[in-house]
Amino acid sequence: MERRLGSDFNRSAGRVIISWDDFVIDTEPGQGITYAFRRRSVTREHRQPRAEVCLPPNVTQVERTISISIDWPEEAEEKRTGHGPRLGLGSAVVGPSFREFNASWDGIRPQHALEAFHKPDAVYRYQFRFGDGEQLLITRRVKVTRQQFTMLLVAHPLADGRHEISDAYRLYDDEDSHGELHHHPMAAFEVLVSRYGVPFSFPSPSGLVMIKFLRAARLALSTASPNALFRLLGLPEGVDALSSAARIHTVQAATPTCEIEWLWFLDEKRYRADIRKYLR
Repeated sequence: MERRLGSDFNRSAGRVIISWDDFVIDTEPGQGITYAFRRRSVTREHRQPRAEVCLPPNVTQVERTISISIDWPEEAEEKRTGHGPRLGLGSAVVGPSFREFNASWDGIRPQHALEAFHKPDAVYRYQFRFGDGEQLLITRRVKVTRQQFTMLLVAHPLADGRHEISDAYRLYDDEDSHGELHHHPMAAFEVLVSRYGVPFSFPSPSGLVMIKFLRAARLALSTASPNALFRLLGLPEGVDALSSAARIHTVQAATPTCEIEWLWFLDEKRYRADIRKYLR
């Protein structure tokens, strides 16, 4: 542009206006959200125009900022569910835990997860073995980005009939998946665990074995303390792991027993480092 305006070419263009838009979303878990749209511009003059531009540069600059703030009905939501505010669409909501995990720039936006819930490519339902209820695995192929990926959602029903999306992950293609994971939610979950799951010890009849995923089991605990289970599982030291479980229930008896459904641990540091390679 500078070369063109500094030469004998394009002399009919006495002034060029370069305009672009900035879009910012500012929010925190449990708080409102602010959308800010800012239009900016710069002008460049031709050094040898055929005719001088009669308007001063400030007249042809395009500058405008618009902001919209939304407050979520936190008090009403807390009274109805006993939890913090949830963002919802139809029969699905995303709760504070989802928003906290996906708050960084590499996260999945709530509106995208809600859309995937209502228009999935495939759904897998897991019925709890030890109690009432179920957990849903939902997949949706995302093609709007330069690097396509499979969005994997984990959801469970609420008492009011809606479903809460508790987790959402990106799964980028590798040479083994061939872009077909969105047709098979359970296979997508297994790929997620194989890539980013943290091994932990599980007491089997033949002794301790190292696993990354526990579908359902009853374990005898030394005490009914919530920490007794995690001490028993023996996570490796030095790993920043996030636990994810559909159901953990301790049965009080002479020997406390813990009923576990769908337990695994995410290596968050490794997960984020991997997906950010595709987002640069």
